[in-house]
Amino acid sequence: PPPPPRLYGAACASQVGRGGWVRSGKTRDCTKGAYAQCLTSQWEWSSAASWECGYRQLTPVSAKKALGASRILIVGDNSARLLYAATLRALGAKPPPGIASGLV
Repeated sequence: PPPPPRLYGAACASQVGRGGWVRSGKTRDCTKGAYAQCLTSQWEWSSAASWECGYRQLTPVSAKKALGASRILIVGDNSARLLYAATLRALGAKPPPGIASGLV
């Protein structure tokens, strides 16, 4: 397991958006003009955020464990639809057809 974080709270809040998109080497289905699904990049936090604050990518198992019995309500427009699809993928589920591309 990763080492425990050394910083907490406000000290880590400033690190949340620090990082960048890195090519993941994965290919995705680019059918139906769903450009967002063709991207092969993955977000990686800066080394400070990863090391000092313990930020890391969640696996579907660790995401489910972190949520426990909590419920998530996502309401909104197309951006919310894409967030919904991303949340399903993070939890290991496949979004319904058209949801991930915003074509519904």
